[in-house]
Amino acid sequence: MSVKKNWDKIQNEIKATCQKIGRKTNEVTVVAVSKKKPVERVLEALDCEIRNFGENYPQELTNKMRELKDKKITWHFIGRLQSKKIKDIVGKVDLIHSVSRLKELHEIQKNAEIKGVSQKILLQINLSKESSKSGVYEENLLPLIEEATLLTNVELNGLMVMPPLSKHTNDARFVFKRAKTLMVELSKDLGLKSFHQISMGTSGDYLTAIEEGATIVRLGTILLGPREEPIFKGE
Repeated sequence: MSVKKNWDKIQNEIKATCQKIGRKTNEVTVVAVSKKKPVERVLEALDCEIRNFGENYPQELTNKMRELKDKKITWHFIGRLQSKKIKDIVGKVDLIHSVSRLKELHEIQKNAEIKGVSQKILLQINLSKESSKSGVYEENLLPLIEEATLLTNVELNGLMVMPPLSKHTNDARFVFKRAKTLMVELSKDLGLKSFHQISMGTSGDYLTAIEEGATIVRLGTILLGPREEPIFKGE
């Protein structure tokens, strides 16, 4: 498994997709999903000039940040949030992708205020209403946005979405298209200047997501190889 070969292929596919639909390649940020991957794999990716990495578990994030403290990395938290662990994330990552509850918003605000930082976040929406997925339902999204805009140490940057578990590309496309429409409409209606990021698309559907307007895609297996056993216990 070669990260460089994977990355070259992904870059070519993104370039071709963007050319086809009239987008610029620099409008799409690839976040390498490094959860359950050894530090050596992250170093391989860094050699390819990949700088954005996503983690799901606070303890694994903390340990990797310690081991890679001398490297230029932009960290993202993309996993399910636990209120008691938010203190271990705020101020460490550039962007939290997975906020979906008022309690989480307030915990982020509290910890960001204590640390004297402004924490960028995305709101995770569950458009397919699958019980196995986190995320706020579309009909409950507006109150969450309105609350987020009132918090002084929280910067609301946009939305994150995961498509339904389906073998049909059109199912994912429908969700991606709806998420982009929501972001554009809400940004315009509420006058939210920073509300422009949309994190959607993973290894199996990232090109479809880019076609539908993704600004961030989260690539794990296709870029860094298959998942391995958890590196850190107790998460």
